[in-house]
Amino acid sequence: MERFIINGGKRLSGKIEVSGMKNAALPIIFSTILVEDRCIIENIPEIRDVTTALEIITAMGARVRMLGRTTVEIDTTGIVCGSAPYELARSIRASYYILGAELGRFGMTTSAFPGGCNFITRPIDLHIKGFEALGATVSIDEGSIHAFAKDGLKANSIYLDIESVGATINIILAAVKAEGLTIIDNAAREPHIVDLANFLNSCGANISGAGTDVIKIRGVKSLHGVSYAIIPDMIEAGTYMIAAAATHSVLTVANIIPKHLESITAKLEEMGAEVIEVSLPHLPYSLGAYYIIMPSEVSSNLARYDGMRYGLRVMPPAGVPQTAANMMAYTREAGFGDEVKRRIILGTYALSAGYYDAWYGSAQKVRTLIIDDFKKAFEQVDVLVAPTSPSTAFKFGEKMDDPLAMYMNDIATIPANLAGVPAMSIPAGLSDDGLPVGFQFIAPQQRDEVMYKPAAALEAALEDSWNGPIWNDLKTPWLDGLGK
Repeated sequence: MERFIINGGKRLSGKIEVSGMKNAALPIIFSTILVEDRCIIENIPEIRDVTTALEIITAMGARVRMLGRTTVEIDTTGIVCGSAPYELARSIRASYYILGAELGRFGMTTSAFPGGCNFITRPIDLHIKGFEALGATVSIDEGSIHAFAKDGLKANSIYLDIESVGATINIILAAVKAEGLTIIDNAAREPHIVDLANFLNSCGANISGAGTDVIKIRGVKSLHGVSYAIIPDMIEAGTYMIAAAATHSVLTVANIIPKHLESITAKLEEMGAEVIEVSLPHLPYSLGAYYIIMPSEVSSNLARYDGMRYGLRVMPPAGVPQTAANMMAYTREAGFGDEVKRRIILGTYALSAGYYDAWYGSAQKVRTLIIDDFKKAFEQVDVLVAPTSPSTAFKFGEKMDDPLAMYMNDIATIPANLAGVPAMSIPAGLSDDGLPVGFQFIAPQQRDEVMYKPAAALEAALEDSWNGPIWNDLKTPWLDGLGK
């Protein structure tokens, strides 16, 4: 018998990135059977059930290609109806979504009775009731389920005796291409049902009401392929939150949708845990505003705090500790970098030519909203931390004549510059293809010294694991010319 042995009694710390939701990924993977086209699914969790689901649709004739650890390309054009391998389908509970997807595409289906975990008895009578209401004849023999709609599926109103997640999803799958308007009453309302509906709607389906107890599906003739990202797993996130509370720890749980965690957050707060949600809702609008404002208005923040990012990197002289704080201090003293000067020139020309007159006011309104976002965030926390990754294809130390070759980008860089908020990037190492990755620390204006504390802690941890100073350990030829 497999078992986990947990030796507790220790506090937890750090940042955890939540995976994609299994309960959304599995029905979405099987729903691609309906699409008859190429789909790219991102943020899939790295778990056995997902691997099995991909093996099943591959055996059925789909072309499946992994584009990364959590991204898969699926082309279901060549799917053969009723060809799901019996033993594979028996091994996971979610294989019953093959029934709804095949029935919706072919008007018939055959698949093994679903297996999976044996926590409780979970019959599929509501699934069968839904299929029959849509015009299918269903039979079960020798461990397999068969359904056939002789005259095609027709829309209907279906009332579920209980709020069954599986039945709700299977009826949606079967009804997507059924002629007319199907209404599911007393439908399950879980976030993964909403995610499935969003995916199918992105493919051209017409589904409304997902997330409520009444879902309406108006049948469409065909669907098309899309790129889509699975929502984060609220169960995984909630597990980490409970682990932090139980061990009196401070954890950062990233890649979540806070609304999905409202119930568990409320219970943790009732138990005395402190749960802080930091939201910067207007960040997605910052890029457009940045490219309107910043070329014509290079703020002192950009020069003083972000000089390293824009072509100016001044290493401390011999005898001075090679720390991020010292590097930033010497960079500030040096003033504007060449790239900053270039942007001032371009911005002056842009203003004189009148290019930005129409949009400048709107961009300033976005800037005001982003400044307010940061203000509210810093009322809750002292320092914001975001991962950084390179935005260029140059490896560490290459093309040093290009002032942007070492540009480190993350979701907070541009809005921080736009809002005039001090920010500092710390390299943590190299990616598999030799590109620099790290962290960015963001602090309130006039309190930028606080960001050196977590930065120093990160440096110390890296130096300890690398057995030497960060800068020295990078071992890149171009450092020799910087007077380290």
